Amino acid sequence: MKIVELEVKNIRGIKQIIIKPDGKNVVVYGPNGTGKSAVVDAVDFLLCGKITRLTGEGTDGLELKEHGCHIDARKDLKNTIVKAKVEFDGKIVEIERSINKPSVLKVEPKEQEEAVNVYLSVAKLGQHVLSRREILRYITSEAAKRAKQIQSLLNLMDIENLRATLVTVRNEAAYSYNHEASDHEVAKSEVVNLLSLTVFSKEAALVKVNELLALLGGKNITELSLPKIKEGLTPYLVGAKKEALTKEQIQNTIKEVKDLLLKQEELEGKEEELKKFFEDIGKETKLKQYSLYKKLFEAGINLADDSNICPLCGKKWTEGSLKDILANKSKEFDLAKDKQAKIDEASTLIRVKVELLKKDFEKLQQALEQFGLKVSDDESVKTYLSVLISWSDTLLKPLETFEGGKWSSEGIKGVFDLDLWKTKFFDPLDAELKKATDELSKQQVAWETLIKMEDTWRRYEESLIQLEHGELYKQRSEATLSYFEKARDTTLENIYNAVKGTFDKYYKVIHSEDEEAFVSNIHPDGAALIFEVDFYGRGMFPPHALHSEGHQDSMGVCLFFALNEYLTKDTLKIIVLDDVVMSIDRNHRRAICKLLKENFPDKQFIITTHETAWAKQLKTEGVVTQKNMYHFVNWNIDKGPTVEMDKDLWSSIKECLDKDDVPSAAHKLRREAECFFENVCDSLYANVPYKGSYQWELGELAPSAVSTLKGYIKKAKDNFQRIKQQDKVDKLDEILKKINDVVQKLQVEQWAVNENVHFNKLSEMGKEDFEPVVEAFKEFFGLFVCPKCGALIFLSQEKSGENKITVSCGCGEIFWNIT
Repeated sequence: MKIVELEVKNIRGIKQIIIKPDGKNVVVYGPNGTGKSAVVDAVDFLLCGKITRLTGEGTDGLELKEHGCHIDARKDLKNTIVKAKVEFDGKIVEIERSINKPSVLKVEPKEQEEAVNVYLSVAKLGQHVLSRREILRYITSEAAKRAKQIQSLLNLMDIENLRATLVTVRNEAAYSYNHEASDHEVAKSEVVNLLSLTVFSKEAALVKVNELLALLGGKNITELSLPKIKEGLTPYLVGAKKEALTKEQIQNTIKEVKDLLLKQEELEGKEEELKKFFEDIGKETKLKQYSLYKKLFEAGINLADDSNICPLCGKKWTEGSLKDILANKSKEFDLAKDKQAKIDEASTLIRVKVELLKKDFEKLQQALEQFGLKVSDDESVKTYLSVLISWSDTLLKPLETFEGGKWSSEGIKGVFDLDLWKTKFFDPLDAELKKATDELSKQQVAWETLIKMEDTWRRYEESLIQLEHGELYKQRSEATLSYFEKARDTTLENIYNAVKGTFDKYYKVIHSEDEEAFVSNIHPDGAALIFEVDFYGRGMFPPHALHSEGHQDSMGVCLFFALNEYLTKDTLKIIVLDDVVMSIDRNHRRAICKLLKENFPDKQFIITTHETAWAKQLKTEGVVTQKNMYHFVNWNIDKGPTVEMDKDLWSSIKECLDKDDVPSAAHKLRREAECFFENVCDSLYANVPYKGSYQWELGELAPSAVSTLKGYIKKAKDNFQRIKQQDKVDKLDEILKKINDVVQKLQVEQWAVNENVHFNKLSEMGKEDFEPVVEAFKEFFGLFVCPKCGALIFLSQEKSGENKITVSCGCGEIFWNIT
């Protein structure tokens, strides 16, 4: 799809403008603030229903309906229109979009609506407009942000979103498993406490339950399960409170708390271990993704051979054995995995102890209440309980708490408040227990214990089921993420390799003189996208680490083109380049022109620039014709941009002469001549005097251009004579004669001392005197362009084979070997 005609009404800074590119390239140039970017925004809006400039980072508060229209059209959005005639598949179709209803695209004839939408679906990816801001987004972004941006372009965000979801599931599964493991340990401890066991085991619990059943005249059971705990028994004490604690249970609980408090030194040591692990991980963030890196290095070990060539980048490894290095790296990540396992082990151990203290805290509070005592309103007791709860929560996600700076400065020792336990619990309860008598018989105690055992064993069985489910969930979530990432990485590697190959090819076209051996490295790395480039054979680095801004800009252009080629598949042929060569020098700009012409002959470029020299270079290099040069001279809020079609110089001079305005005609001729011959000297590598200001007079440029061209023609003649191609020798003789005739007319050799070089005398001429001068200059300009394609002739060197140096044009009509 290409634009044949474009009409813009009340969009951004444009009141109304019509551009007729006829499917060809367009250049819009002029000073900053003259409305050039509004043309970009209009094309952007027409193609995808939004203005990219008003979206993304740093655009909070900007809205299409408020800021996409001309400021005076906000109350008349129906009159904010972008309309175009577009050509595709040999058909001309009219499309139109209004900011009033941006999602609605009008298509005439209507039967082409579906086909148009297929083409424009590519535009929604946003890979049709490149601006300086977009270049920075590709080149200098953080790896994680670049991944999201480029994956969004490649329509891969669903894949990335799924990966992020699976990571979340994996993390939640690990969190859930740790929580369930803690709950299971607490449930086992409750069984130990209730039955006065030394350690937990089903066998020991079964023996104890059978002893209680025997006291109540029940039969031994062979399996400990809820239905069998009181099987065949009748209530021994009607009305007994199942929540009442026996003297033995209270004493057991006190003993357990004292035992736990004795573990202060051990748990503080575990806390220090945890903090050390956290600090290690903080120093090396890659440890957080140890599993992914381990797989990468293991794959490298399998692919690497004795040649010591890296299977990833293809470079020979010179510092030791590549296999050994990869193996050591794999071991490093084994250590990282081991650290993560130890973190889980240590945090679970501490949390289990804290949870046990919480349970015992609640149980002893209940015991105090049985004796008519109450501590729940005591502020110190409340504070201590909050400490226990806080540590229980902290140890579920210890790394996140530590990185968030919320780890208790006091540390775990705040949990071991022996004075509080002694004064608030142990001493009062000891006093009450000494006064208490055995109010219940052994049978009553047995019955009470079995009642409580039902609840306790139920919690144990439920915690065991939850733990088993949690472990299965954790294993499956880890396996799912691992398989997904492996498949995703394979897919992304293929995509990025395709983009990388195109990117490298384009970049070497622009920098063939200084970076022939350039290679890049683009590959996914977890949630990030690594983008590195070769720096003159000295290693791979991020683009903005060592390369200049000009190189970075050209990298951005090349990566944009590579992504565009991959995405559009030659459907949407429109590419908008919005002032993207700011930091690129003239010589490399010529290479960009070559890239546009040779690699994208079927694309339609809409190029904006504030540099007149770049606009003229695009014309002289044959990227754009005179007809499609639009000069935005100035702008005001009421009328929008003042547009001057960049008319043919000779037509423009004729208009001045028709008005008898010779000074204006002379000024135009001088200005264009200096610009033209600066480009000629640049293209032919002509020698001109060095000037720090980079501003040369016509008298310095034109003679050098002439002598350089004549020198090349003489060398080409010698070569054609040597291979006996007399017809080409004769043609070059004709060109030399024409050059001499034209130069004689204008006395170019004497321009350095001729006062007419400054056009002072020309400005004083009459129309009849000046017209022959114009014709002579017209002939003079024609000496340096191809008569067939109209492009400027230029010097080039083929790097392969015999390293031939040639003078040629854009179409191949001129091709002179001068070596």
